[in-house]
Amino acid sequence: MRLELRLKSVVPVTWMLLVTCTPVHSHCPDKWSAFGGKCYILSPSFQTWSESFKACGKIRGHFIKINSAAENDLVRQLISPNYTHWAWLPIHDLNKEGLWEQAKSKKPLVYHNWAVGEPNQNGDEDCGAMAADGLWNDLSCDLFLPAVCQRGIIKM
Repeated sequence: MRLELRLKSVVPVTWMLLVTCTPVHSHCPDKWSAFGGKCYILSPSFQTWSESFKACGKIRGHFIKINSAAENDLVRQLISPNYTHWAWLPIHDLNKEGLWEQAKSKKPLVYHNWAVGEPNQNGDEDCGAMAADGLWNDLSCDLFLPAVCQRGIIKM
């Protein structure tokens, strides 16, 4: 016995896979500078060190953490063109004199760029700031300075 199969008709089936690729555009908001997947800006207002956290939040950012010489140089470039001599950094020794730490995490500094002889604890200087030359200093937390704010890049 022989089994024979016959196809009466062959219908070709074609599978088509349509893939569309939409490029992802990343950018920073107006007046912000892009670097290393983040956006940076010098806050438009001058405030005390503790008020700097709120100032950055108002422009949808947060107070910067500087973790490298490259980030330090970027911040220096933000300060210099604006003709301000200083900008706040989120570092302090408020909890223990001489023990400098990140403001939010309370962790020791990963990177620092203190000017020669700084921090010197001259008077009531417990908050960190960067000068227009990129060097750091300890200053009174009650001075009015701009803050350097950071946020993530916007992906569209």
